[in-house]
Amino acid sequence: MNRSLVFRFLTFAGALLILAAPTRAQWPFAAPPTPGSQRSSMTSVRGKVNWLQTATRTAPSHGEQGYANVRATFDDLSHVFEGFKHTLYPQQVNYGANRLAELDAGLDILAEAFANYEEARNSGHALSPALREMCQLLRQGSALWLREFDKVCTELRVGRG
Repeated sequence: MNRSLVFRFLTFAGALLILAAPTRAQWPFAAPPTPGSQRSSMTSVRGKVNWLQTATRTAPSHGEQGYANVRATFDDLSHVFEGFKHTLYPQQVNYGANRLAELDAGLDILAEAFANYEEARNSGHALSPALREMCQLLRQGSALWLREFDKVCTELRVGRG
């Protein structure tokens, strides 16, 4: 009985080790950045800002669903920007560290618009004016953020190898 239990345990442990071991086809490192991947990622960031702009124009007429759409689009932009930074060469990251940090801070500042809306919602204030104000702030702020993003991309020679 004891021997059978030990055999089962060893079989199970061996199976786990085999399943957890990387196969030869798996590469343990991310692919190195290329000019093409940088251009693609840069285009994705710009596209997400455009989607955010569109969402902020339509959200006020859709109430809470409009808010949820703007929030999801903004979160997508934040994630895509984070992915964009992973396509940069180490030299670009080092040279543009301060500018990239400013872009991160800009997204953090834009995110505060959501907190203002949520505060209005939680305190029982009228949501329609709060949503319009939030959308206006995000639309104007994201346009400014995109201009800065484009400047940083030019300075860092993103996508130019």
